[in-house]
Amino acid sequence: MAEAVIDTLPAPAMTMVTWIPLPSIGEAVALVRGLVALGAEAVELTVAAALSAAAQAFPGILRQATGYPYESFVFLLAELTRPA
Repeated sequence: MAEAVIDTLPAPAMTMVTWIPLPSIGEAVALVRGLVALGAEAVELTVAAALSAAAQAFPGILRQATGYPYESFVFLLAELTRPA
């Protein structure tokens, strides 16, 4: 008989993921430092055209990402985890 020990990490109390629509890349970049200071573990910048293409490729997800003008909107995806 063999023995296995698995060290696991406790699950966070709450993880939030949010899309933040903004009219320019400059405005999006300006928010990154503040999001990290609030505890964001990941911040991703994407453009409206990419989200719209993803919504068409994967039916049923990201429907709220369609309809934004391609040339004038960027999105930040921020993931924040709050400890218990």
